[in-house]
Amino acid sequence: MEKKVLRNNIKRIIWVLVGYFVGGSVYVINGGDDPGFSVLSKVIGAAIGFGLSDFHTYRKNPKLKGMEKILLEDERNEMIRGKASYYTYLAAIILLFALVILGEVRDDFYMTYGSAVFALLLMVIHITSSWILSKRI
Repeated sequence: MEKKVLRNNIKRIIWVLVGYFVGGSVYVINGGDDPGFSVLSKVIGAAIGFGLSDFHTYRKNPKLKGMEKILLEDERNEMIRGKASYYTYLAAIILLFALVILGEVRDDFYMTYGSAVFALLLMVIHITSSWILSKRI
């Protein structure tokens, strides 16, 4: 069951990437120069790719949605997602503090203070969400 869901997630990622690149390519082929609209076209292409992957998968295997829901509520997977999110948070904080140091070395004001503000924002979000979740559980 887990292998089917994993394969479905890999296919979904591939479809989203294909949609992203097709959306960007269509915009460039039509002569687009504006960076804002370029990002918008890539996001729309990725959303179309995501929708197509879901439509194709659930039409081919309708029981897969139920399998995903069962795995989503599994206690072991909740623990794994919790640890993965904590390690992702730590990696992001370490990367941001490395950017602060790099910004100081390069004497780049915006890199230094932008990274510091973003790191502080991540810390506040982490502390707030931990406090709220500890009150709920």
